[in-house]
Amino acid sequence: MSQTPTSLRGFCEDYADRADYSAGYREQLRFFLNAWERFAAPDLSLDQIDEKLANSFLQDGKGELRDETRKSRRRILLTLLRAASDDGYRDPPNARKIFSIAVRDRFPTAWTLDEVRKLLAAAKTSPGYCGEIPAAKFWFAYILAAWDSGLRGCDLRRLERDWIAPNGCSLIIQVKTGKRIVCTFRRETVDAIDATFPPDRKLVFPLWTKLRQWRVHAKALVESAGLRGSIGKLRHSSGTAIESLYPSAGHLHLGNSRAVFESYYYDPTLAGPAKPLPPNLID
Repeated sequence: MSQTPTSLRGFCEDYADRADYSAGYREQLRFFLNAWERFAAPDLSLDQIDEKLANSFLQDGKGELRDETRKSRRRILLTLLRAASDDGYRDPPNARKIFSIAVRDRFPTAWTLDEVRKLLAAAKTSPGYCGEIPAAKFWFAYILAAWDSGLRGCDLRRLERDWIAPNGCSLIIQVKTGKRIVCTFRRETVDAIDATFPPDRKLVFPLWTKLRQWRVHAKALVESAGLRGSIGKLRHSSGTAIESLYPSAGHLHLGNSRAVFESYYYDPTLAGPAKPLPPNLID
């Protein structure tokens, strides 16, 4: 080694600046580093990260994380380790000794309109507070906003009240893709958002606790409505509802390519026959 090893986070921040990564990809790196530091010691030096540790990290989320997420973690980790090797911080990683991750076909599922209404009804009776905001008001507004916009949770948590125009339109730069999308919130949704003020703040849906704990609260709400899945299924449900009403428009609503929409978000069982049927055999 020609230089003193540094931590993965320290190297990553420097490397991202030099590589001039987009804001969206930097956000993905931030999620990756947070996951890494929950698994390994934050001050672990680059030359201490071997193939055995990398495999343990990738196996840590098996059964809980999507295949795509674990595959993305593998790609990012190898990218950083190779770059660190190029800079003389460590030896090159042996990619052949790091588990490959196959992405299996998925069958996206969405909630029906009645199920989303059940979730909304459950939100109205949520006890306690989300930070300084009554939980019933917070979750009621959150569900309406997620349904109208189809936004990811990470984008909703960045939404500022000033971004919503008087007509309910909002221009959002998506965290994951870095691409812009125009969302529209109904008047009733904007009224529900405004009902969460005070306290005065910039963010409409501030993260009042650690993200993992936030997800626990959201999961409890979903289960209280008698539903299965995570609250992220609102995005699937919103996109599928649009596709059902306006064929070939679901991916535009979510800001996806058509292929991504059909692979990861669209539930064809809720939008009519997936393909034509042959003649009826029963007269």
